[in-house]
Amino acid sequence: MVEKTINEEEFGYILKKKKFLCEKNPHVALCVSGGPDSLALLFLMNQWLEKNKGCSTVIHFNHNLRKESKQEEQFVRNLCKKLGVALKVLSWNGSKPKTSLMKKSRDERYKQIIKYCADKEIITIMTAHHLNDCLETYLMRRLRGYSTLGLNSIPMVNTQEKLQIFRPFIDIKKERLINTCKINKLNWINDSSNLDNKYERVRIRNHINGLSKEEYKNLLAEYKKSLVVNFKIEEKLDNYLIKNLSFFNYGKFSLSKKSFLNTCENMQVEILKKILVTCSGNIYPPKTLSLQNLIKKIKFNQKFKFSINWCIVNVNNTSIEFYREYEKIKRFSSVKKYIKKSSSLLWDNRFFIKTLKNDLSCEIMTEKKWLRIKKRYKNFCENRNVYFEIIKTLPLIKFKNIDVIPFVLNHDELLRNSIMVNFCPKIPLTKKNF
Repeated sequence: MVEKTINEEEFGYILKKKKFLCEKNPHVALCVSGGPDSLALLFLMNQWLEKNKGCSTVIHFNHNLRKESKQEEQFVRNLCKKLGVALKVLSWNGSKPKTSLMKKSRDERYKQIIKYCADKEIITIMTAHHLNDCLETYLMRRLRGYSTLGLNSIPMVNTQEKLQIFRPFIDIKKERLINTCKINKLNWINDSSNLDNKYERVRIRNHINGLSKEEYKNLLAEYKKSLVVNFKIEEKLDNYLIKNLSFFNYGKFSLSKKSFLNTCENMQVEILKKILVTCSGNIYPPKTLSLQNLIKKIKFNQKFKFSINWCIVNVNNTSIEFYREYEKIKRFSSVKKYIKKSSSLLWDNRFFIKTLKNDLSCEIMTEKKWLRIKKRYKNFCENRNVYFEIIKTLPLIKFKNIDVIPFVLNHDELLRNSIMVNFCPKIPLTKKNF
């Protein structure tokens, strides 16, 4: 059976059904590689934007990994020129890692795209991920031994650094996107890495393509069932966190020990995963076995500290505290970072820093720097509840010969100088945020 195409009317219905939110006269960034999925997105979204008095900027990311990369970039340049659409080409230059190449290239792509959109005050990024991508991700995670929420596939929408990343085709088969391009006479290019069996995703894709109709139907039913189950768990988890978790804008989380121990162990595992991912700025949670060991310690020990997932878990008689592990910051954020005025930076994958009027620098705190700085602050005594172990996980911001530690000491200086610092991890704590 030939899969039907997607027309303008259906695409508008998809956006409405998926509750796509945008500003008046929307400006949307469209991630376009040159393949059929992203070309279908470009074609359909530009039709919608024309009707809704908006505009788009195409973002093409050149990974510089294959000899065809430059040709693909030129293809997208020519296409955007023909369509009269704005284009921004971003590139991954320099030496490339020898391991986990697909993951690291994806991380670099999102990092640059998100930064560009934040700097240009574009609040929506659209990608052309589709149902086939979701099935592949689900199966990869299942084969790796993930369970419950760990099996969650690609989300339709998620928020990073005040940007929404929206994927309108998440329930649509790839064949429909290809046929949409064909009927609208849109030529595309093929990425040769999609045929390279050394990549896990390609092997999984070939496996799925080799399934019988019945086997594919069963896989799809299993995937859809997992979405329903996970939605219920997510809802229960969100409600628990909103009622029981305290968040401090300098990156600390606090949970009642009693409320935690009163939940079942499966839910305890999911609670810890959520908090630790958000607290650390990581994308991936720790292994279930590590979490089960931590839960046993919480049950049978009154007071202790535990290092896990780049975080410190500080347990006492009544509460469980979570904050970033300083040694990991020292390892990954030791280089001083500079931010020019009217630009921004994500520091330590947790704090979004934007400056409008001044150039500034961010560096890691040390005991020596703290001893030099703390004498200057009259309000230090008022902040005794924020101990140095947490203070040193925050960026030391310098501008106009002023030293500031956001949220804790002299934070008003940032506000007076139009410098914004927000806790903004890659993965929000709940779908309702916090």
